[in-house]
Amino acid sequence: MSHENKFQLIATKANDGFTIKYNNYFLHSMYNPQAEAVKFAEKHYQKGHLHVLFGIGMGYIAQEIIKKMSDNDYLLILEPEQDILEQCLKEEQNKNLLDLENVQISQSSNRDLVRRKFPELFEKHKKKFTLIISLNYEKAFPEDYKEVTTLFKDLVEEAIIYLNTGNRFAQDWQVNFTHNLYSGFEANALSQLAGQLDCPIVIASGGPSLMKQIPFLKMHRDKFFLICAGSTIGTLTREQIFPDLVVAIDGGIANYNHFKNIQTDVPLAFPFQIHEKIPKEYKGSKFVFHLLFHKLYNELIAKVYGTKLTTFPGAASVANASLGIATYISKGPICLIGQDLAYTDNATHADGNESQSTFNEDYKRARGMFYTQGYYKDPILTDAVFMTMKRWFEDFIQQTDRAKTIFNCTEGGAKIEGMNQMPFELYIDRYCNGGYEIPQIIEISEKNIRTIKEWKNFQQIMNEISFNLKKAQKIAKTASDEMINNKGFTPKLIKSLDRYDQTLAECMENNFLYFILTPLINNIMYGSDNLDHGNDKENRQVIYNKSLYMYQTVFQCISEIAPHVEEVLLKINERVQDIEKGNIDYE
Repeated sequence: MSHENKFQLIATKANDGFTIKYNNYFLHSMYNPQAEAVKFAEKHYQKGHLHVLFGIGMGYIAQEIIKKMSDNDYLLILEPEQDILEQCLKEEQNKNLLDLENVQISQSSNRDLVRRKFPELFEKHKKKFTLIISLNYEKAFPEDYKEVTTLFKDLVEEAIIYLNTGNRFAQDWQVNFTHNLYSGFEANALSQLAGQLDCPIVIASGGPSLMKQIPFLKMHRDKFFLICAGSTIGTLTREQIFPDLVVAIDGGIANYNHFKNIQTDVPLAFPFQIHEKIPKEYKGSKFVFHLLFHKLYNELIAKVYGTKLTTFPGAASVANASLGIATYISKGPICLIGQDLAYTDNATHADGNESQSTFNEDYKRARGMFYTQGYYKDPILTDAVFMTMKRWFEDFIQQTDRAKTIFNCTEGGAKIEGMNQMPFELYIDRYCNGGYEIPQIIEISEKNIRTIKEWKNFQQIMNEISFNLKKAQKIAKTASDEMINNKGFTPKLIKSLDRYDQTLAECMENNFLYFILTPLINNIMYGSDNLDHGNDKENRQVIYNKSLYMYQTVFQCISEIAPHVEEVLLKINERVQDIEKGNIDYE
C-alpha cells in the first residue's frame, strides 16, 4: 500500500514525549500519550493470548502491553508506514522491541510473514487471539486497516479449520503415519518424477461442474496427462476415464471408502497422513511425498529412507496438493477442471462421487454457507472450508513463476483470483495439439527395490522407537502414580520428576508422537490455567495439575499407538527374514 502523506512528529505537553500526526489524525494523545497507553493496554490486553497490534506509532501502546505480558503471550506488531516504524525504533526506549523473543515487528504489507507465523502461534495459544487497532489507525490508514482485518478474518477461519481437523484426527493421523512409514518405504519416491514431463496437464477435481467436461475428457484423453484429485477417481472410472496419476492425501475413513472398491492400477501419489489402508491395499504403483506442515517428521523420515523426500507446502485440499505436484513433475501448461470451490447447482460433488449429494436449508445453516463471486462474476454459494482451499490457490498463483500457464477451466463455481480463466475446450485446442509425448509414468521409474542393508536400517530404527515408547510409557505411569500418592509437590518428588522429565525428553526426541502429543503440549503450555504472578500457592497447584495431566496423557497416547508400532515392526522382521532366507530376490 502506497502512502503519499508524510507524518509529523509533534512534541506533547507532558513528559517530554512525542505524538504523530498522519493524514490529519493524531496517533497518540497531544497531552500525555504514556498515560493514554496505560489505559489502552489495560482495556485490550488478554492474558495468555496471541496479540496482533495494528499500528506501532511511537511505541507507547506496545510497551505497555509488553509490561503486562507473561512468557506464554506473544505480540505481533504490524505497522503500515515504514517511516513511522523507523522513527519509533530510533527512540531509545523502544530498542528492546527488537530483542524480545515473544515480540515480532513487521510492516503490515508483509503478508508472507504473517501467513507463515500466524497458524503456528494461533495453535500454540489454543485459538486465543486478540487483534488490537491502535488509536486512529483505522482512520489514518483506512485501506491498510481493511486489508489487515480481512486478512486476519481469513487466517482465523483457516487456522480453526486446520486445528479442528488436526485435533479431531490426531490419533488417526498418528496411526496412519506409523503404518505409512512401511508403505512409503516400499513405494517409489515422487522425486523420481521431478521435471520428467513437458506435456500439458489436466487436474480433475470432483466439483459439480466436472460433469460438463466429461465429453471433452473422453474425446481428447490421449492428448494430455490427467491427474485425478482424490475421490474424483469414482466419477472418472464410472465414465471409463482412467487418469495417469491419482493424488490422495486425506486420512479419514471416508477417504478410504472412496478407494476400497476402486479397481485400477493407475499410479498413486500419497503423503504419510493418508488413511493407512489406501496405500496398503492399492494395486497400482505408488509414489510417496511429504507435506510441509508436518515438518517435524523430516528428520525421522530422512533417517528411515536414507534421503529427504520431496516436500510440498501444507495443502488445504487434495486439489491444492495436486497443483503443487503438477508444477513439480511437468514443465507444460496446467489446467483445473471440476474445481468449483462452491455448491454449483446446489450440489456438493460431481455424479459418481461417494460424497455427492444435494442439500436443504438446514444443511446450509449448519455449514455456514454464504455467497462469493463466481467464475462468471455471479454470486454463488460457498463456505469457509471451500474458501480456505480457494485462498491456497490464490497464494500459490502469487508465488509461482508458472502463473501464466496455469488455467482455471472449471467454467463454474467460485472465481480463483489471480488465476487465468479459459474454457476447457479452448485449452485443449490451444495446448493439447498432439505435439507432446504423453508418457506412462510407471515406465519413468524403476520399481523400488530396497537392499537388505536398507531393510535392516529400517528395522533398527523401528526397534529403537518401540524400545523408547515402552520406556517412556513406564516412566509416565510411574511419575503419575507417584504424584497421586504424594498429593502435592515434595522436595523428593520434585527431584524424581526432574529425572523422569529428562528421560522422557530423550525417549521422544525424534518427534515420533508429534500428531497426538502436539495438542497435549499446547494445552499444557497455553491452557486456561496460567500462572498468576504473586500467588505462589495457586501457582504450585496449577503446575501440579498440568504435570499430572501430562504424564497421564503421555501414558494413554503411547498405549494407543504402541500396538501399531509392533504391527509394523513385525512386518519388517518378516521381510528381513524372507530376504535372508532367499525367499525374496533382494540385493
